[in-house]
Amino acid sequence: MIHANLYREEGKSFRGKELRFLNEKDWEFDEEGIVLKKTAKWITIFAILLASFFILNTNTEKLKNTLEYKNGKEYRLLFTDIELLTLFHGRRSGTEDEAKVVNYLTARFQDIGLKPFSNGYVQTFELPGVQLATNLPRPCFRHINNHRFKGLNVIGFIRGTDSNLTKEYILVTAHHDHLGVHQKTVYEGANDNASGVGVLLNTAEHLARQTTKRSVVFVAFGGEEMGCIGSQKFVDDPPVPLEKIAAVVNLDTLGGNSNAFSVWSKNKMLQEYISKFAIQNGFQVVNKNYPDHMSDHFPFEAAGIPAVTLTSPDWIELSHTTTDTFQNLNKDKIIRACELNNKLISQLANSDIAF
Repeated sequence: MIHANLYREEGKSFRGKELRFLNEKDWEFDEEGIVLKKTAKWITIFAILLASFFILNTNTEKLKNTLEYKNGKEYRLLFTDIELLTLFHGRRSGTEDEAKVVNYLTARFQDIGLKPFSNGYVQTFELPGVQLATNLPRPCFRHINNHRFKGLNVIGFIRGTDSNLTKEYILVTAHHDHLGVHQKTVYEGANDNASGVGVLLNTAEHLARQTTKRSVVFVAFGGEEMGCIGSQKFVDDPPVPLEKIAAVVNLDTLGGNSNAFSVWSKNKMLQEYISKFAIQNGFQVVNKNYPDHMSDHFPFEAAGIPAVTLTSPDWIELSHTTTDTFQNLNKDKIIRACELNNKLISQLANSDIAF
């Protein structure tokens, strides 16, 4: 059963406009987790369209530089997605706000044209009882008991068209959760990791307009901030054979002020391939090691699957702070992250390269 947190706030100001998001009466709670009522789904789709209208028709001059056509691509919905994700009270896994995020992402997956696997778009998993420790240099969750809540992954895919490669998979992943609310303070998590989810959705839209030889799976994980629990669930209960996953590209905290990108991986062949690909396409790469930090490529690496996290060298700046807000994002950097990831995933999905 989904844990109903105490910070239930009905609606939230969106640039001076009030949007009605889902509340508890829109959900059916049972022992298997959450089920969204059909009427509530259409409320969320309407909210998406309404929010898109407000974003695109407010502060036009302020957003002009980052919302214009660039290299033939349009990035209007990119910032709609990212800013909307910052409204869900920090998106802590195991809360109603996570359920609302998952409903939003499911609607976006459907709108883009991503297909569900046989069990649907949503994969559930158990979360431990945690407490946000703020007395550390960087606030993080600590496991405090075995009380269990439900966390949620969102999964969709584009089927490959090559008869020899359609059962090989490229995974594009990003975690949708963040720290939530602590002592009435909201940790919005705009860069960590609404930015990664925004880039994931942009890449899904990019690939949905073309065909790929390999199939491409898109996964928005929950539970990353509590220890990569959602990605571990995917590895433990995969909708596709693990041995058929050719590569995993995980997107995390991409909107830093550095002009460069970093590629984290223990798979040196994949790391070097992506680093060289980025440089050849005009992007800077600065690879740094952070042995004390994890992201959602780790469970895949542990299972022997080629996996990387694409991030920014300065990812730790503002990380897990209340200043990680939409206003502080480097929006041009996020557009460049989309350009890099769109080219990279297209390349991987239309080749037979193995790592």
